[in-house]
Amino acid sequence: MAGGVGSRMESTQEKPLIQLDGKPMIKHVIESLNKLDSIEKIFVATSSKTPKTSKFIEDIGLEVVETSGSGYHPDMKEAIEKIGDETVLVISSDLPLVKKSDLEKIIRKFKKFEKPALSTFIELKNSDFEFRAEESFEMDGREVAPAGINLIEGRKIDESYIEQKNLILSRSEIGLNVNSKNDLRRAERILSER
Repeated sequence: MAGGVGSRMESTQEKPLIQLDGKPMIKHVIESLNKLDSIEKIFVATSSKTPKTSKFIEDIGLEVVETSGSGYHPDMKEAIEKIGDETVLVISSDLPLVKKSDLEKIIRKFKKFEKPALSTFIELKNSDFEFRAEESFEMDGREVAPAGINLIEGRKIDESYIEQKNLILSRSEIGLNVNSKNDLRRAERILSER
């Protein structure tokens, strides 16, 4: 998912293309996806708000799925409808700290749970990252926020209710959704320590 404006970044650069550790932020996510044997094809959902990101994606040989830019959930639904009925791993372009092993674990859990959808969350007590109050809520007695990684069977996307399993992730770095300059500095620090 790479179609949002990223207004909290206070940058003229499109958010997916903001440099982090010498390359665009979205490139970190793509590199982790490329390491997965279970991923057949990578599509990047963009919008008219991210034309340079669309060009970058096409230039590196990946397929762009143009969405309306109406918001994360409507754009995700629109992209999945265009991609088809297969199971889709949805990940935000601003999660540069996600690792291959994180994604493998999430995919394994999705297969084990045998539900048509899986949403991931970060427990806030384990995280020192900034989350807006409206992003957090209580789940199973724990305060969580969405991690920005989901799996869904594409054939179910138009159903009014989709049964899903929720997975609270233990490694809080996964959920560092780079939305501000402060988040970007944190991500740079963490990457430099790897």
